[in-house]
Amino acid sequence: MSDATFPLVGIAAASAALGGSDSGLARAARRYDGVLVALAVTGLIKDSVHEWRPDNSDRRSFPSGHTAAAFAMAGALSKERPKHKWLYIGAAALVGWSRVELDKHYWHDVAAGALLGYTSGRWSVKSNDGLLIGRIIRF
Repeated sequence: MSDATFPLVGIAAASAALGGSDSGLARAARRYDGVLVALAVTGLIKDSVHEWRPDNSDRRSFPSGHTAAAFAMAGALSKERPKHKWLYIGAAALVGWSRVELDKHYWHDVAAGALLGYTSGRWSVKSNDGLLIGRIIRF
């Protein structure tokens, strides 16, 4: 089964930039920012917590990076478009469910990734410059 998480997250983040306006580009940058922050923190935690995946691979499990990325995007989009927040959260939850179903993560990995991602996405969108990208590139 192919993994569509990251292409879908990328499409969602880029959707604001399609209009070409500066504000659309800034929104898209803050969305990506939330995802990057979630993935960076996930990587740091994985380096500290030595929990292995349930499929006996040599990769670390806690927290789920796929789920963190999906929930970061869901958090950002739900802050910008609260009317559709349950659609975004539901889609991100499906990503988390798939990670457990595919025997790549445990439920607590997914729950931690969801909390980390959602918080990163919301926080990044609330910030004028994002949390990471805007410190390097002004938008």
